[in-house]
Formats: sequence, C-alpha cells, structure tokens
Amino acid sequence: MNHEDVLKAALTCDYEIMLRAFRRDPLVTCSSADADKLLRKMIVNTKKYLPDNMIMLEPAKDIAHALDSEFFEKLFAEAVSVAEERNVPLYCGEYGVINLASPEDTLKWYQSIHAVFEKYGIGRAAWSYKEMDFGLIDGHMDPVRKEVIREL
Repeated sequence: MNHEDVLKAALTCDYEIMLRAFRRDPLVTCSSADADKLLRKMIVNTKKYLPDNMIMLEPAKDIAHALDSEFFEKLFAEAVSVAEERNVPLYCGEYGVINLASPEDTLKWYQSIHAVFEKYGIGRAAWSYKEMDFGLIDGHMDPVRKEVIREL
C-alpha cells in the first residue's frame, strides 16, 4: 500500500522509499527521472515554510519529539507571531493522524497539538474521513476514541 510507504519514508527519511511512493501516486505521470527531480525540488521548497528551514534529513532517533507540544510550539511560532502582530485569528483547516499510527500515539499527538491550539486560540477542523486514512470512527480507534474527541 502506498500509504505505508509514505509513512515509512516520513519516519525513516528514506529518500528511495519516498520516491517510490511519489512515483506510485496516480497524479504523478512524468518519467522516473522527472519525478526524482520534482520530488527533490518539492523538498527544497518545503523547507522555506518550516521553522528555521528545518526538514528531517535523518531518521528520528526518538519519535516522541513529534508527540509533544514543544514540537508544535516551534512549528507554529512564526504564524502565531504574525497573527498577533496583525491582530488576526489563526485557523488550521486540515489536520489529523494517519491510521497507521497506533491509537495511543494518535491520542498523544491530538493532546499535544490541541494544547497549542488552545493556548493560541487557533481554530481548526480535524481531517477524519471514515474508513479512509484518518478515520476517527474506524474500529482501530475504539480504545481511545472518546479521549481523542475531547481533544478536538
């Protein structure tokens, strides 16, 4: 499944897995060589929008850093600063956790991001398609669903 490769690439920062998943995307219709160039360009351009131009170039030694509110504090810092400076609200239009994460890690992630959303009054809409990649009502979420819903 391509989603498994996307998650594995994200967690391990394995470029070859990332490229394989990218080439499998039905919207990617270019040659393999062009897909490689395009993906490299996308990674470089994505860095511009991340705090301190950060992008994970090596596998995370401890995935817990992405499960704590400090991670989101740093990630949202520039947006919060600009919103405060301009006296405008912030809104996160789509967010969620892919169903390949454990229910326990999913809960921790929602708790962490929710704490930062609440701290800065950030409006949001959780991405929660049922029976797809982010389903909160799917069976795998039974052990933590009520707790996750409290974090929305």
